[in-house]
Amino acid sequence: MTTNTKYSQVAVLGDTYNDNDDGLAKASYVVENNNNGTKSGAQIENFQLEPDTGDPTIAWAKGDVQEPGFKDVHFAVAFIVNLIAVGSTAVIFGEQAFNATNDMASRRLDEINESSSPDADTLVYSFIFVIVLSFVLASCLSIGALATMQQHAIFLIQCSLYFAVGINAIAFLLYLLSSQVPAAMVHAFFALIFTFYAKAVWHRIPYAAAILRTAVTAIRSNLGVALMAFSALPINIGWFSLWMVAFVGTLQSDFMKSQYEEVDTNQNSDYNSNTNNYNDPYNSSSTSSPPQETISPLGYMVIMLFILSLHWTSQVIKNTVHTTVAGVIGTWFFLPEEASSCCSKGLTDSLSRSLTHSFGSICFGSLIVAILEVIRSSLRNAQNNRNGGVLRCIAYCLLTWIERLVEYFNKWAFIYVGLYGYSYMEAGKNVMTLFRARGWTTIISDNLVVRMLSVMCFGVGMIVALVSTLAGLATGIHDSLLIPVAIIGLVAGIMFSGIIMNVVLSSVDSIIVLCAESPAEFQANHPALHNEVNTAWVDAWPTTPLVTATVMEVPHGDSMSAEAVSSRNVV
Repeated sequence: MTTNTKYSQVAVLGDTYNDNDDGLAKASYVVENNNNGTKSGAQIENFQLEPDTGDPTIAWAKGDVQEPGFKDVHFAVAFIVNLIAVGSTAVIFGEQAFNATNDMASRRLDEINESSSPDADTLVYSFIFVIVLSFVLASCLSIGALATMQQHAIFLIQCSLYFAVGINAIAFLLYLLSSQVPAAMVHAFFALIFTFYAKAVWHRIPYAAAILRTAVTAIRSNLGVALMAFSALPINIGWFSLWMVAFVGTLQSDFMKSQYEEVDTNQNSDYNSNTNNYNDPYNSSSTSSPPQETISPLGYMVIMLFILSLHWTSQVIKNTVHTTVAGVIGTWFFLPEEASSCCSKGLTDSLSRSLTHSFGSICFGSLIVAILEVIRSSLRNAQNNRNGGVLRCIAYCLLTWIERLVEYFNKWAFIYVGLYGYSYMEAGKNVMTLFRARGWTTIISDNLVVRMLSVMCFGVGMIVALVSTLAGLATGIHDSLLIPVAIIGLVAGIMFSGIIMNVVLSSVDSIIVLCAESPAEFQANHPALHNEVNTAWVDAWPTTPLVTATVMEVPHGDSMSAEAVSSRNVV
């Protein structure tokens, strides 16, 4: 076994430990697991010495907190210029935007007034009451779901796997009964795939559940992160409103439009079939079609920039929350006394870092995803217009997968940005090292939690939809409006629970990284949670240790026997 791997709690080196002329160390060792007393032997080589600390570390070393300083500054400046440009455009063209929307709003109000009944006011108040109830209930259920996840993590993850199989099995039966055999076969195939997947990962559920419980414990000790995440919603709404004013106002400008004359093929031909006469091309009295308006080339470029700005800013807001949560979890992990209250010092410091030193890195990673989203949207529109055929469809599918891969990579990179203050590129290198070392273990553990959180979001949405519908019946809302009320409740439940579940997922990803990099600190600061995670790991992977073996430095060219090593403080 070679570099880029971390080993277990107690490492007893056997034979010799040598520092070679190339400055890299090589040793054979035995790893002993404290939980079940098993031992495994291997050889480790090419780990570097660090004379300042006296510890040689394996090539995959844990992250180091970076010196305070602004990272990726140019991207932060570009993002601020983007905000100023959109705000200035909204001010300049705002009047045109409001004029364009006033007529539409006036017509709609007239229609409502004409169809109003004496009970219209009561209906409106009832509708508003149901909407407010939906949002309040969704928020309460989302917070309450944290306690449920902490107490029943294993059961919920198991249910999420059953749900994936069950929903496809039900769809198979429904399509089969309606004689839609091809669709039924597709769902039967997916039901089998999810069944095999559940069987393959079933032994990993306790470890994923232990990570989830640790993450939820950290969040419940810092509930301010939930409030911070909820605050992103009005910020998003405010940003979108400003963007819409700027966008609609700009669309009304003359430079966004170009005119062209529609060609009348009948009139320009020698023979007009409508009049049974030949057209005279020299007759100046012949009429032409009125000029038509379309988007100018400059207008298309401006629209693309607006769409890029919309996606970029939305990504920055989302990733700022993600990075801040990672910073809070890191503080709770290493310095629990500074992150054990609602609005703790860990939260304020992490948010401050995300909005200052790490903001450029957040803008950098968010811009990459935003550009991919704009290109994908362009391909989708072209596909809807039936331009480009099969090749454009293939390009759209490939770009969609690339975008998802970049988003997945970004969420891990921002964990390192939030934990240690790396620049975006440095964080990316750490992500690649993490996946080389942990591989599918990280991905599957993360996927099990993601699946469970998605089912939780759907469950909260269904509960809110049901309660909203019952409240609509109780307040006298007309039967024709019950379906819209239920849809509003479903959307509110999924949206609000999604905010909390994203916080949980950010915390889970942070704990996965921290457990891999700093097990000694985990054991020292949170022994009960560490034991649970370590036990679950051993049950799932009995031959693969979880935590790190730290080896002391030996003078250059010297060797040390196993007895001498075992008498030293080897963690």
